[in-house]
Amino acid sequence: MEESMKELAYTESTSARGTALSTSYQLQGVLFLKEINDAAKKRLFFTQSAYVTSAPKGTKDVVIPYRTCYLGSSGVTAVTSESDAVITATTLDNLAGVTITPIMSLARIAITNYALRISTLELLRAAQNELVYSIGDRVDAAVATQLGDATASTTSARGAQRIYGGDATSDLTLATGDILTTDIIAKARKYLTSTKCMFWTGGVEAASTQAKNPWTEGLMLFIAPEQEECLMKDSQFVNAAEFGGREVVLNGYIARYLGVSVLVAPNTEAALANTVGPDATTPTVDMHRCIMTSKGNGVALVWGLQPTLEIVPNPAWSQQQIVLESAYACGTIHADAVVHIDVSDQ
Repeated sequence: MEESMKELAYTESTSARGTALSTSYQLQGVLFLKEINDAAKKRLFFTQSAYVTSAPKGTKDVVIPYRTCYLGSSGVTAVTSESDAVITATTLDNLAGVTITPIMSLARIAITNYALRISTLELLRAAQNELVYSIGDRVDAAVATQLGDATASTTSARGAQRIYGGDATSDLTLATGDILTTDIIAKARKYLTSTKCMFWTGGVEAASTQAKNPWTEGLMLFIAPEQEECLMKDSQFVNAAEFGGREVVLNGYIARYLGVSVLVAPNTEAALANTVGPDATTPTVDMHRCIMTSKGNGVALVWGLQPTLEIVPNPAWSQQQIVLESAYACGTIHADAVVHIDVSDQ
């Protein structure tokens, strides 16, 4: 099918020339620096919490087996006295699997040979940096979204638990001052490590009849810069948190509090006042949904194709095509390894 110039969007000389110079004269020198003063990049952190695996060539779907919950003493029948009767058999019915199908993600920047020839900048390198950063941002946001959308617990099913700031019972009822506090962090940690599963119904929090997994290892809390500010103004957090240490290897790590690694992640789900919030109600204040999770247990990231870059000449258009190709998808393994924390920004 014939493609028009509009369909083949490209970078020409006018696209990368910048704004017009102020008045200058032939005999007055102008110095053009060749190093780009870069824009600020989002820091990408959510992928660190995911269970990551790959689909080999020739594979469409990846099934990740998992144990829903240990049967424990109440699920395994034990004989406690001598008997010539057959020992009661326990049914092993706590194994399941999540199917994840990676999908393609393709991006392209086309730069005319003329633009490359007359530019004082390394446009090919700039284009490669753009594409590499874009896929990192896209994957990180996908993991964040998967964590934020983890199925909520119910009266009879384990799932993601939710905490609201202050005395709020929904995003709609969040008010100024319903911010992230040390008490909320402690509560979220309790929710993850306990076998008791809490859920919301009709604006009231209650205990589910279904027990949950007690997640105690690799606890991570993802917050936005707005919540970082709240914590840094909280003397209890500042005095009790451990700053630095081994956790600095985690991108975005700012502190360890109550055994939980705290990370600042700009891709944390947000909602502005009077827009639909993460719980499908409409807050009247700006807010974020912070996430506490157990590393490698809540969400999985499957690569069908790790990101690859290729520069391909296009003689017919006198262009260089910079193409990034990848394939990936996310899925939830254990929803009860996720706690949603909906709080106001101020």
